[in-house]
Amino acid sequence: MSERIQAILFDLDDTLISWEHAAEGWTRFKRARSAGVHAFLQAQGHAVPSLTDFDEIGERVISELWTDVKTDFRAARIDEGLLRIGEAIGIPRAALDVDALLRAYGWGPVPATHPHDGAHSILQALGERGYRLGLVTNAMQPMWMRDIELAWHDLLHHFPVRLSSFDAGYMKPHPDIFRQALAGLGVEPERAVFVGDRPANDIAGANGVGMVSVLMHPPYLHARIDVANLPADEMPDHTIHRLAELPEILLRLEVEG
Repeated sequence: MSERIQAILFDLDDTLISWEHAAEGWTRFKRARSAGVHAFLQAQGHAVPSLTDFDEIGERVISELWTDVKTDFRAARIDEGLLRIGEAIGIPRAALDVDALLRAYGWGPVPATHPHDGAHSILQALGERGYRLGLVTNAMQPMWMRDIELAWHDLLHHFPVRLSSFDAGYMKPHPDIFRQALAGLGVEPERAVFVGDRPANDIAGANGVGMVSVLMHPPYLHARIDVANLPADEMPDHTIHRLAELPEILLRLEVEG
């Protein structure tokens, strides 16, 4: 292990977990979450619209919530979203049990998602080489929900430090979420690498706090990002197309050390 680099932080979705074939599965998954909340509110005696109308209201409210928080990168939280959905259909916040709402919402692995090729063996090898591993994800859900996915994909045990923006209070690229994760690992920014797929969130945020930035750019994301023409603050130090390319970059950093 390089004395310069002591820790590696990863994004989750499209970095460790492939969403290449998950679009249809995600739509069904979201509808199931909505149906769970809808059924819970009905069971509690609240007047609720049809499930179709409830879905449409939920989509609008969640979209507005994401728009609201992008001005200062405060975390978008699913509990706040569910309370706003309640308000939109005439249920005051005081009438809702947030913990019960979250249980009704539920969580689990999204159909058709799976770890990127080599994820298990590469993470195992990095841990054995002494790197401290962490995970930082922009997610509306608390980390305990995303942990359900990590456990399903047999990835949970690799990451002693895991941070969702829900829990951190801020989303990438806000520096605070990176600093919280680094503090958890006990590593200074200049001794850490961040691997993520979104230049505006992952790379700009990592660059901003002084980490080595690595853009994970699998082929199915090529149409989304023109890597050669990124703004300066979003330009990665390194770019990989497969996780298997990461160890070579770390070896180069060791030599440069």
